[in-house]
Amino acid sequence: MNIRPYCMEFLEKMSKYYEIVVFTASSKDYAEEAVKNIDPQNKWIDFILVREDCMVTRNGFYLKDLRILKDRNLKDTLIVDNLSHSFGF
Repeated sequence: MNIRPYCMEFLEKMSKYYEIVVFTASSKDYAEEAVKNIDPQNKWIDFILVREDCMVTRNGFYLKDLRILKDRNLKDTLIVDNLSHSFGF
């Protein structure tokens, strides 16, 4: 698995100020393996949401419904994603 340059340094710094959640439309096994490679000591990433946590459209697209992040104000949420349709809600 390739990890982008400075990814770990970024997570280390951001985790001091923010809760970090990985939300992927991939399988749980894939997500856990990826996070284990990026954060092997479980110091930076707080938790993982996966395909089962997504909504599925009639066209078969997986949407990351951020309402699953209960007790958090969405105005304080930052999304980093390569597909804009992934977070349609």
